[in-house]
Amino acid sequence: MKAVTYRRTLAVALGIAITVSLAACSDSSRPSESEAKQALQSYLGNCQYIDISKFRKVNGVPQQDGSYLVEVDFKATLNPPRKIIDFVASSHDPAVNADNPALDAATNALVRQQYAPMALSINVSKIINTYRQDCPNMPRGFLEKIYDSNINVATRTLDDYAKNYSVEATQVRLPLIRTDNGWQLAQ
Repeated sequence: MKAVTYRRTLAVALGIAITVSLAACSDSSRPSESEAKQALQSYLGNCQYIDISKFRKVNGVPQQDGSYLVEVDFKATLNPPRKIIDFVASSHDPAVNADNPALDAATNALVRQQYAPMALSINVSKIINTYRQDCPNMPRGFLEKIYDSNINVATRTLDDYAKNYSVEATQVRLPLIRTDNGWQLAQ
């Protein structure tokens, strides 16, 4: 009987020792890499059209108020949804882009030439608004940063906005706070 009690006591003590040592190994005083990545996704508005890859937590600095400033590198890829691809395809509809039969060819060409930049600008605004409706928490300027680093403004066409684009970001600083559910992006 004493041997069974001794084994149980040893098993319980061993279980407690393992639990304590594992708890000591996990450092909750700073965010883990997965918590930092989750905070980045939150920062990007948890948008279903943005894929994060090449994520790396580079550095972190505890702040005096108990928060933590995490520095990350990552690659963000914007994948346009089907409705944007369809919208761009519909812009090529000859019925939509038809010349005005009341005007001669030269006048129609002049109208197209003057109207084209304005039409492109209007359509790009519609595309950006579509993203903003679907991903309302996406930071302002993020789409522009992706587009500006991938599309030549002088030669751009509406087709350019229906493609996947990526941007690599380095040394992005994210403020995190500790909550009951772990580290999260500070609001």
